[in-house]
Amino acid sequence: MLTIVPYESKYTQNFKELNLAWITEYFIVEEKDRELLDNCESSIIKKGGYIFIGLWNNEPVGCFSLLKITEFNFELGKMAVSKSHQG
Repeated sequence: MLTIVPYESKYTQNFKELNLAWITEYFIVEEKDRELLDNCESSIIKKGGYIFIGLWNNEPVGCFSLLKITEFNFELGKMAVSKSHQG
């Protein structure tokens, strides 16, 4: 069963690894990616954004973030799904 949960610091490495796997397979890791992934709490959460983790049987298999643009506007960003759970 898939459950979506709010970010907790225990998911920091999962968030980074899921995104890096996705980015390196389909794109090129850019400086902005590194900034968001290396310091997700300060670059996303503390700036008013959100991170959510997708758990399959309590195992992190996906994630996405909402990057705060203005008080009422957010950009969907940094989303990834483990290769083993795609499709």
